[in-house]
Amino acid sequence: MPLQHQTDYVALLGALIISSVSGLISIGRQILKQERVSKLWIVTEYASALLVGYLAYDLYPVIKGSLYAWITEPIFVVTAAHIGSRMFHYLEDALRARFDSLNGRY
Repeated sequence: MPLQHQTDYVALLGALIISSVSGLISIGRQILKQERVSKLWIVTEYASALLVGYLAYDLYPVIKGSLYAWITEPIFVVTAAHIGSRMFHYLEDALRARFDSLNGRY
């Protein structure tokens, strides 16, 4: 296996690990707030962090030239994974509120 492919695999593995840590932090914060946590919520939280982290990993080479020099790939991936999982929650709450008001539930 050429060295370039090994480096790509290591970078992908690193991005997935960083995204996983972001998901675990979010799950831990929810548990520490002593709010109800279901298995489905844990899986979706973890999956959303992995999804956004992978997409950020894939996007980074394209926009690397537009970013500041101190924004390295790990920083970009972990920031995107955290903000992305927060955005899923924000959008879910906004859509739920919008559709509840349309259906007459408040």
